[in-house]
Amino acid sequence: MEKTYELFNWLINEFGYQSYLEIGCKDNSTFDRVKVAKKVGVDPNRGGTLRMTSDQYFKDHNDTFDLVFVDRLHEHEQAVRDVENSLLRLNQGGTIVMHDCDPPSEERQRVPQGNQRGWCGDVWKGYLQIRTRPDLDVACTTFDMGMGIIRVRPNSAILTLPKQAKEMTWADLEADRAALLRQFPEEQLLQWIKDPNLI
Repeated sequence: MEKTYELFNWLINEFGYQSYLEIGCKDNSTFDRVKVAKKVGVDPNRGGTLRMTSDQYFKDHNDTFDLVFVDRLHEHEQAVRDVENSLLRLNQGGTIVMHDCDPPSEERQRVPQGNQRGWCGDVWKGYLQIRTRPDLDVACTTFDMGMGIIRVRPNSAILTLPKQAKEMTWADLEADRAALLRQFPEEQLLQWIKDPNLI
């Protein structure tokens, strides 16, 4: 796999998912390629099906979903809030995926964005924060800027951080990226998604 939508369509086929929520749609490059019966896309500017922020969406809507893609404002606090709100709308056995958890350069993870193209922001800090939760099992892809995959089950590798996630620095990430991000190659990742005891 190299594309986000390939992972999503695998999840849909593997688990028989019927519904999908995308938060932050841009040009619909992912949204249009996800093959599922019910799709909702939320973006304040363009793409998707609803023109509003994710905060507004979660305030006004109560639909539930099997698969949620969090790719809105690339700042850790917003990413965590979107994940927490998504958990309240996630069907049993569902999956949440965060984008941009593995920024390739220091410039691309700086907040605010400035003129940086291909901006990942500091979503990775939010991802690390979620990895500390005992009730969520979390791992990351090695492709597409790191897709943080969240399954609702006991955490099979709880992360202990030396300080709060929001205080982590680029140097901290660079010093221990593999352990912090918990990245798996594709075959191992797909096994982990189905059952963490398989790896």
